[in-house]
Amino acid sequence: MNQSWRWGLALGLVSLAATLTGCLGSSTAVSTGVVSPLPGGTSKLDELGQDKALQASLIYARSLDKAGNVDGAIEQYEKVVRLNPNNLEASRRLAVLYDDRNDFSKAEAQYRKVA
Repeated sequence: MNQSWRWGLALGLVSLAATLTGCLGSSTAVSTGVVSPLPGGTSKLDELGQDKALQASLIYARSLDKAGNVDGAIEQYEKVVRLNPNNLEASRRLAVLYDDRNDFSKAEAQYRKVA
């Protein structure tokens, strides 16, 4: 029972992430003119969408990591780091997971970020 609940949560988070990234893209904000762009060409809606996608990926990465799905966890933690290179939690977990896989060059790069 507990395992099926986790998978349901994980699938729900994936759906949420897919919905957020599909619905809150920059073209929607710019083309509708509802949200004015911020300096640097981003809009408040872009930042909101990116933040929600980051949070969904981080939650999903944690659940995959906890379930022992190393490949999936690495993929999601890497996505978090792409969205926010300064996310220490994702970098720390990536360092450990890379280290466990004997991918020492990638592990070292992540350990340096955290140090």
